[in-house]
Amino acid sequence: MTKKLNKVKVERRKPVNLVPEDDFLFRDEYQKYLKQACIKKIKNVYISESKLKKFKYFRVYAKQWRMNPLKFKDKIFYFLADTKTLLFNKKTQNTINIKKAIWAIDSRSYQFFHWFTDALQRIEAADIYLNKAPVLLLPSFENFKYIEDSLNMLGIDSYVLKEGEVYFVEELILSERVSPAGNYRKLLINKISNNFTKKNKKIKNSNSYKKIWISRQGAEKRKIVNFDIIKPILENHNFEIIQFENLSFKDQVALANNCAIIGGVHGAGLTNMIFMNKNSVVIEVRSKEDSSNNCFFSLASDMEHDYYYFLAEPTSKNFYETDLYIDPALFDNFLKREKFNTFLE
Repeated sequence: MTKKLNKVKVERRKPVNLVPEDDFLFRDEYQKYLKQACIKKIKNVYISESKLKKFKYFRVYAKQWRMNPLKFKDKIFYFLADTKTLLFNKKTQNTINIKKAIWAIDSRSYQFFHWFTDALQRIEAADIYLNKAPVLLLPSFENFKYIEDSLNMLGIDSYVLKEGEVYFVEELILSERVSPAGNYRKLLINKISNNFTKKNKKIKNSNSYKKIWISRQGAEKRKIVNFDIIKPILENHNFEIIQFENLSFKDQVALANNCAIIGGVHGAGLTNMIFMNKNSVVIEVRSKEDSSNNCFFSLASDMEHDYYYFLAEPTSKNFYETDLYIDPALFDNFLKREKFNTFLE
């Protein structure tokens, strides 16, 4: 049996504080078409070195375990390399047999944003199989506690593959990528959100803040270079400044679910908006001229949150890697002008 997700048209709300001269930053995301995706059963699949293979040697379904699709020349290279291995590799290796499992990950699924917005969408799409087969995880995923914790919270079984082993799966449920990274199927992402928020009602958390600023000052990139000046401005506007990576996953869910406003520089921490209640507020500080990194604008729209943006000066031309300078006076006026306290009433 094959389950199909139909092609869909996605339409997004514009930022609340959009001004005409900034429209170019977002306009490519206002409307998207997501291609059809399938969840299908595949018989007799080998898995080794995080790759799916047929006949033990030939890599298949590459676009489902890679972050980026293969070019034609890469496919030829793979085929020739795999053929060479078949002909000249005399080593034999025992295989570990798995009767049934689900594949819903790629080479970057371990990252916080990609886990919650890409991998979990693929897992949710395979919902009819979740009580019959575990989700396969790569060995390195054990280094990221939020993966185990989120699956446990959702009651989803998993099976962690071991480094260097070869597996033979009699029946593999292949959940294809349901949308390009930074895009979402609204029904799926909201169902994931609802599942977490329902579970959160049972979590006891003594801390609760209405306005949270997610700090990236401990990260390697996209830090605020003048944070010593920006910090008191945030505090003056009653933002609680938190480094979410220092919290347990349950605490992250609880804090986000109980707050009304989340803000921060473009980064994985803003993914926590999926744990917020509908019609909450998301504030993203982003680089001037950056019209490419719109994943959080799109996510806020699909989650039905009010999205606000503030443009900062990048310290380099690489928008993804750059640190940012925030004009203190403009930022203070932005927080005053938008009257974010009204959302707390």
